[in-house]
Amino acid sequence: MATGLVIHISSGDDRHTEILTDERIRIGNSESADLKLRSSSLPRNSTNGHLLELIRRDGSYQVGAFDTSLEVTKNSAEFAIGDEIEDGDEIRVVGSRPYLAILSNPFASSRCPKWIKRNARGPFH
Repeated sequence: MATGLVIHISSGDDRHTEILTDERIRIGNSESADLKLRSSSLPRNSTNGHLLELIRRDGSYQVGAFDTSLEVTKNSAEFAIGDEIEDGDEIRVVGSRPYLAILSNPFASSRCPKWIKRNARGPFH
């Protein structure tokens, strides 16, 4: 059961991590996005400022909506509204630099990127 998501954003040398626990998570470059991406990192033909919307249903996150004007992939394949987000999924916009690695437990995941494990620190270090 997912109570939240750890989302790692990588764009070239820029990397950061967000922990989100909302029922609905909007990702994009609009002011109303819960996880904001730089406008300069996304293609100019983005239509509404929300690249992706994830909704928690029945204990897991699912794709609620995505910008259909862009070629957005999950694990290098097309996906649809209602598809479940699973531990280790990678979301990319074809033709742009950033990618999102989505993890429910980043330190237990075998698909956790090495740079996350290498830079992980506990709260008391």
